[in-house]
Amino acid sequence: VFTISASANGNGSVTPTGVTSVNYDGSQAYTISAGVGHHVDSVLVDGVNQGAITSTTFSNVTANHTISAYFSINVYTVTASVNGNGSVTPAGVTNVNNGGSQAYAIAANVGHHIDSVVVDGVNQGAVTGHTFSAVAANHTIVGYFSVDVFTVTASAVGNGSVTPAGVTNVNFGGSQAYTIAAATGHHIDSVLVDGVNQGVVTSHTFSNVVANHTIEAFFSIDVFTVTASVNGNGSVTPAGVTNVNYDGSQAYTISANVGHHVDSVLVDGVNQGAVTSYTFSNVVANHTIEAFFSINVYAI
Repeated sequence: VFTISASANGNGSVTPTGVTSVNYDGSQAYTISAGVGHHVDSVLVDGVNQGAITSTTFSNVTANHTISAYFSINVYTVTASVNGNGSVTPAGVTNVNNGGSQAYAIAANVGHHIDSVVVDGVNQGAVTGHTFSAVAANHTIVGYFSVDVFTVTASAVGNGSVTPAGVTNVNFGGSQAYTIAAATGHHIDSVLVDGVNQGVVTSHTFSNVVANHTIEAFFSIDVFTVTASVNGNGSVTPAGVTNVNYDGSQAYTISANVGHHVDSVLVDGVNQGAVTSYTFSNVVANHTIEAFFSINVYAI
């Protein structure tokens, strides 16, 4: 009668266990089983490694034998990756023992934000952390990041334009140029950037944008003057300097005093004759009107 001694090292079993008696030329089968979350690492028969076998049989037994099984805990991987400008920590591949846990931190770089975090293909939303608990399989975690986007809101008050108009999206750290132009017959009165008056500028550029902004342009109509003057005894009404809006009109009445008459009326230096009225139409420049009066002379 010979003996076969079976032993297990780690979390598993060799069946039958301990010392088994076997008659001369007999045989004995063995089963090697790992515990939950473990695997057969190697099996030594009479000191010779047979690999990670799960069974063996001693046949035609003519001597004593030994069988020793070695078991190791299962190790799984969690693979972390990044799409965009940010980090998932720890990065790359991390080994986790069966039943263990592994925590991850998700952080966006400056000027960016977490768009989504996908764990084993399932979107977890814009979370900043995730922990794998009671690990019993391989896992993946992917962080998706997007650049922060800010708005520049442009508006025009009056007859003119700010280009581009309305709301424009600008990426973090980006720039956006604007052109301010008055319509014909109008002029830029002022341009406010984030509520601060920049004066009568025709352009403005937002550089290294890290916040929302506003640009607002105010336009006014061009105003021209008509200057009326009198030489002699009479009147031009309205008198003096009169303001007239672009493309507007202004009528004048020329009247001689008693005993006098209109001699001539000069408009912008050009004699219009002895007219008693004159109208400036579609005004697009400054003008003058000058009336000359003479005393009436009678023959006796």
